[in-house]
Amino acid sequence: MILNILLGDPHERQFKIRENIQILSEKPAFNNLKEGIYINAVKVKKLLYVFVHLVGPLSYFIISTVWGTFFTTKSTFENISDSLSVMAIYHVFMSLLWFFYLDRLDKDIDQITKEINDNKM
Repeated sequence: MILNILLGDPHERQFKIRENIQILSEKPAFNNLKEGIYINAVKVKKLLYVFVHLVGPLSYFIISTVWGTFFTTKSTFENISDSLSVMAIYHVFMSLLWFFYLDRLDKDIDQITKEINDNKM
């Protein structure tokens, strides 16, 4: 999903980011405007970074290791080695995408959070 957002059509990318921010804005912790809690671009960027660089790879590692242990004939060491290799390739690829598309992504996130906060006021 993140890869589609980064590489996809700019209008589609903006729609997907807006959709994800809308989901976050409907949660009570993000919707309490009386106490001054707004969705800001920094929160969205941090959340996106955590999902791309931590949650995704760790989820893959855990699922693939468990799958390999119970459903294949490979040893645990082989499964872990294969998973870490795929994670390394993923990390290099996503880091390059993050580096080259960060400015574009920043502009979209800033614009969308501004629209959402303006609509709430």
